[in-house]
Amino acid sequence: MAEALVLTVDNGGTRTRLAQGGKNITQIETYETPKDYDQAVGQIAAKARIVLGGNRPDAIGFSIAGKVEGGQIVSAGQLQEYGWVGRPFAADVAEELGVDPARIVLLNDCAAGANAERVARRPKDGEMGAFMVLSTGFGGALYTSNELIADEPGHHYLRPGAVCGDGEDGHMEAHVSGSGIERKFGVRGEHIPHDDPRWHEVRGDFYNSMDLTLARYEVEYGAVPQTIGFTGSVALGGPHLLSGLQRDLDARMGGAAPRIEQAVYRDESGLYGAAFAAGVALQAA
Repeated sequence: MAEALVLTVDNGGTRTRLAQGGKNITQIETYETPKDYDQAVGQIAAKARIVLGGNRPDAIGFSIAGKVEGGQIVSAGQLQEYGWVGRPFAADVAEELGVDPARIVLLNDCAAGANAERVARRPKDGEMGAFMVLSTGFGGALYTSNELIADEPGHHYLRPGAVCGDGEDGHMEAHVSGSGIERKFGVRGEHIPHDDPRWHEVRGDFYNSMDLTLARYEVEYGAVPQTIGFTGSVALGGPHLLSGLQRDLDARMGGAAPRIEQAVYRDESGLYGAAFAAGVALQAA
């Protein structure tokens, strides 16, 4: 029997990436996400034929930069501005590519990343982990051995003095994300020298944000993650953010502190997580 073909798609507001799913994702087609919804669906189909050598996929997994329910995007940033919300996205892609809609899985991008971490790290029953992205924004999701749990860490309150992209003053994202840094200091983070005092402020805000986030998890779930896998340009490119976070949490929490690591699949977490989810849907179909 021929091996099943899985198409995995990381569909963001700025760019879209497609690849053939598998243990090792290699050839990735990348292009600017069309604003027009119908054009975007057609572009996904055209690029799918390239990465799959003209073959029809058996299942498709999507990592979407927005909230998804029932085969639709129900809220999003740029994709919402483009008019994609409320459209039958999964059904339209299924029709375009000739795939059974039951074999198309839509996941929020952070949930897809969390799914990749869950598959790679294999938490035991009773354990919880987290996937977090600190880049343009600050997003994340939790996972257990059998569940993905949506979360929006960046949209919780830290302190006043910075306005978030959603217009609220004091959100964590406003102080520590790439977009927040640029609004707050008037310069992109990559243009701030690593020994600049502004990075000291960002690190302090990041550590305090994570301390508050973990305290919230303790209240809401009765536990904190054993491991937090990070990706994103600020998390990986900022000076000593992750190593410093580990030291800070160790000092605050002792042996209860989670392990702070890079996400297993880093920037490709969404592609892998969506591919894994599509594989499960294929087995269930």
